Amino acid sequence: MEKKSILFFEITDYALGRFPKWLTKSFSDQSQYKFIYIYLDTYNKSICDFSWIPNGSETINLNGKVKNINPVLENNNDGLLFTFAVRPPEFYVVHFANGLGIKTHIFQHGIFIPFMKKELSYFFRESNKMISYFKSIYFLSKISSISLLDSFLEIYNIYILGSTRISQSKFMKLNVLPSKAFVYSHYWGDYFTNNYGFSQDQFIYTGTPDLSEFYLINNQNREDAICYVCQTLVEDGRLTKKEFNNFINILRDSLSEEDLLYIKLHPRSDLS
Repeated sequence: MEKKSILFFEITDYALGRFPKWLTKSFSDQSQYKFIYIYLDTYNKSICDFSWIPNGSETINLNGKVKNINPVLENNNDGLLFTFAVRPPEFYVVHFANGLGIKTHIFQHGIFIPFMKKELSYFFRESNKMISYFKSIYFLSKISSISLLDSFLEIYNIYILGSTRISQSKFMKLNVLPSKAFVYSHYWGDYFTNNYGFSQDQFIYTGTPDLSEFYLINNQNREDAICYVCQTLVEDGRLTKKEFNNFINILRDSLSEEDLLYIKLHPRSDLS
């Protein structure tokens, strides 16, 4: 019997090691499926550990060109696709997959923050990502009725100015949303409806996967200590490195010599 294809699309190979990895483990009999892990580009050109990927599965690097996914989707049009965000590359991928009749899903990948203005330096630092996003917009405009200029203006208003919601954008007519959305709770269902345009009958409520290990930790011995949980404030261009270092210095100076401080890093924390 031919195995059913389960496809995961992420922006970087590094990101495959989080939710795609968790979802893969949730399949009780992995031998029944062919898992295909697709990523737009490599993360900082580093080598990722794919030892967790089941035997017989594939990883596919699109080398920064989202349209390279076309033959992959065409060859697996009876499969099931998971995405994890609503960005220009996902617009293209989901639009193309929906057109082929592939079952498309999005899985909420974390707690979302309302629109924040990014530091200009972020866009220069992440130039490769910006280029791949621009390519995605270009390819999307080529297969749609939206001109390239209007496509760029929509992206600018959504992601740079924060003045337009995706649910109100011209892209909605291109069928760029997955057919089902796995979200943590009804609160996040409302968020997906207001910001992305999903309807209530599209949701599957999952709870928060990040808490699965928290309960085990919570039952262990507790310490009288302080824990700072890092966000990607610098890495995602929300703060300059200088501003963040100033905050760390203030945090350090506010503690006594007896205080015990734990710092929980984000998977993408800049260790410097």
